[in-house]
Amino acid sequence: DASVRRTPHRLALTALNADIGPIDLPALDSATTLAVDGTVKGPRQDGRLALNGEVVLATRDAKLEFSLRGVDLVAFQPYLIQAAETGVKRGTMDLDIRPVVADKRLKAPGTLTLTGLELASGNTFMGMPRAAVVGLMKDRNERISVDFTLEGRIDDPKFSLNEGFATRVTSAMAESLGVSLGGLVRGVGNAGSSVVKGVGEAVGKLFGD
Repeated sequence: DASVRRTPHRLALTALNADIGPIDLPALDSATTLAVDGTVKGPRQDGRLALNGEVVLATRDAKLEFSLRGVDLVAFQPYLIQAAETGVKRGTMDLDIRPVVADKRLKAPGTLTLTGLELASGNTFMGMPRAAVVGLMKDRNERISVDFTLEGRIDDPKFSLNEGFATRVTSAMAESLGVSLGGLVRGVGNAGSSVVKGVGEAVGKLFGD
């Protein structure tokens, strides 16, 4: 993925299985069911990926459930932080997103959970103070979980899934940390937006977008 660094970042998926159909050609105006699962390789441990639900390809109406389970944070590090920020030494990430698209309007509630997060030295993580993140992790028994909801019209050129995700997740994390949102503007604009970028692009490629 060259979108996160000049030397493209490589993520490996193995044991990938996909069941997609029926596909109503050429109209593509009936529901197509998706069931995709696989293993996400990591340097310390492997995680799981799953995408299930249905989509009407002609209209983009959809009802889906996407999840990542136990994925290695080190493997996803370029999506979480900027080069100058605190690095990730270890930890796992769970991500659940349940997007529903009807009449070109998206509503996608989700949950992001970081477990066993261990950070290298530095000042910030995802645009937030490193010390605050470390303290919250200790207070929550090595587990931080935040809920968010993405909403917008997919035909609106001003709507950005990446920016919406970054804003919602960073705001929820900041609320948990008790950090002023005013101090997180740079983090939202840079580090946070890339978290979902790779996921969004992968799903988009699946639908031929």
